[in-house]
Amino acid sequence: MFDAVKQFMEASGQTTDQINLDQAELYADLINEEADELDEATTDLIAALKTGNLPAIQGCLEHLLKEVNDLIWVAAGFGYCFGLPLKEGMDQVASTNLAKIIDGEVRRHPETGKVLKPEGWQPPDYSSLIEQMMPRLVQIH
Repeated sequence: MFDAVKQFMEASGQTTDQINLDQAELYADLINEEADELDEATTDLIAALKTGNLPAIQGCLEHLLKEVNDLIWVAAGFGYCFGLPLKEGMDQVASTNLAKIIDGEVRRHPETGKVLKPEGWQPPDYSSLIEQMMPRLVQIH
């Protein structure tokens, strides 16, 4: 997925391997637009679920899927506006989130339902990824 975002951006004349502030402003606006559309799709789905109308629910789920994917796409694009190593970063967050699973289960906070971090859990350490990318960030647009 990250490769496709990168390919699309580069075909559009956008940078993906350096800091580009003008481009980042565009993507920040796109993120806000997509987040609003996701909120609208969620509201529509909740209303459809309350009616029990299966065709309406299906249409709302299709809309929700579109908006979730659009938001993921523009969020990745935003990361590339700063030349970030997104795939490697996502690999790290996936690894640390999966480390919260102990014996096939996660512990949850009894009131919030939030997944709890087990003893000894460590968050992702992105420092080496950022150190590796710094030499190629020679230009700021």
